[in-house]
Amino acid sequence: MKSYQDINKETIDRWVEESWEWGKLTSHDEYINAKNGEWKGDYSFDEFKIILHGDYLRE
Repeated sequence: MKSYQDINKETIDRWVEESWEWGKLTSHDEYINAKNGEWKGDYSFDEFKIILHGDYLRE
């Protein structure tokens, strides 16, 4: 029987192979820019938190 860690690893690996947005590589410059508040894309961390709270925590 596979462990949940192995199942999770295989799932994430498959998503990355299918071009999962959150599995894309980030350059060092993109990382530094993000640390400095310069985000790439049409979303912010605050918007992401609101989505998670609204959809998953049912506040």
